[in-house]
This record gives sequence, C-alpha cells and structure tokens, in this order.
Amino acid sequence: MLSPKYATPLHLDLKPSRILFALLCFMHGGAVLILLIIPIPAWLSVFLFFLIALELFLQTNLHVRMCSKQSVVRLIWLESSRWKIFYNEGTYVEGVLLGQIYLHKGLVILRFQTIKKEKKSVIIFIDNITSESHRKLRVRLRLQADS
Repeated sequence: MLSPKYATPLHLDLKPSRILFALLCFMHGGAVLILLIIPIPAWLSVFLFFLIALELFLQTNLHVRMCSKQSVVRLIWLESSRWKIFYNEGTYVEGVLLGQIYLHKGLVILRFQTIKKEKKSVIIFIDNITSESHRKLRVRLRLQADS
C-alpha cells in the first residue's frame, strides 16, 4: 500500500493523443464501410453516415482535442485511491479510483467515481503524457493492486 509520507502526489497533465485519433478514425471508417456493404435504403445510409460523422466529431473533441467542457486535462493522484480530476473548463472534482483499471505498456484506462456518484473513465495512451509519468503511473497502480 502506498503511504502518503513516502509517495508524493502524482501529477498527470494530459495532452492530445495521435494514437487515439488514429483508432477513432479507423473504427468510424469501418462503420462507414459497413454502411456501404449492408443493403439498406439510401436515406437511411445517409442518416447513419451523419450519425457516425457526428460521433467521430464529438469523441475527437472530448478525448483527442480536449476542447469539450467535460474533457479531462489533468489528474492528480493524492493518496491511496483519492484523485483530483480537472476538466477543460477549469473546474475539478475529487474522485475515488474504482478497482476496474486496465494496465498495458502503452495504455492505461482508469475508472473513477466522483463525489456526486458519477462514473468517469479516462483513457491514457503512451503519447497522452510523458513516458516517465506513464511508467510511474503504471508502477503505482500495480503496487496498489498488489496490496
């Protein structure tokens, strides 16, 4: 278990991820290709195409460009499972890290529950933060999971 007197708060300043943008484009492009294959009326294809394009735009603004009000731009790991989650609009909320995390060499997915009982997921690719911060985050998460 991480002790507050031995572990300083971990500051994670998130920046746009090219990897996530490429994955979003790939997934939404696949959805458009499926629209071309399946036999549906033309008006429905056009409508679904616009829905896919809108979803790509919204997800890009939220997670890649981080220009939405709900975009997480900074995380601070205070102690144990307590975090501060900073949004693009300048506000922050305290949250507790839920046990449902995903750790990989190039990807970390964190799930939080805020004070208002809202659930928030944060996707952190290796190019979202510095490689040193990404390594520290993975090590601390692994140590917390082991204790």
